[in-house]
Amino acid sequence: MKDDHFIIHVNVGGFRLPLNILREDEEIYRKAEKEVNTLLTKFQQKYNQRSAEEVLSLTAYHLAVALQKKEFSLDASPVISRIKKMDEELEQLLSD
Repeated sequence: MKDDHFIIHVNVGGFRLPLNILREDEEIYRKAEKEVNTLLTKFQQKYNQRSAEEVLSLTAYHLAVALQKKEFSLDASPVISRIKKMDEELEQLLSD
């Protein structure tokens, strides 16, 4: 079981962070590191008058909003609800 995990070091905003992750997830963590740093650099350039903490907070918030948008677009419950309603209507039409 222990062989499934290993430690990687990522650099986010100049901070070196050791993370104990699943081997199969390494690519995900590396891509996330790159995405955060790219966005952080963008915001540092755009808001260079802001503190490092504010820029990091803005970066985190931006990524959280993007995640929420993605989760919202993947939420199938409205579609499932509509299909159930249509199925009930169809059953009623066929039973008449």
